[in-house]
Amino acid sequence: MNRVVLDASAVLALLNDEVGAKKVLESLPGAVISAVNFPRLLRD
Repeated sequence: MNRVVLDASAVLALLNDEVGAKKVLESLPGAVISAVNFPRLLRD
């Protein structure tokens, strides 16, 4: 199994239904996000 590491822009694209959201959604099972990127999600 390959693990996907999401950055904040990918998660924001998913949350805002932007271009690439479908690809991010398909990658969610087993995906992780770093602690460095997580605060940006809270801010935006």
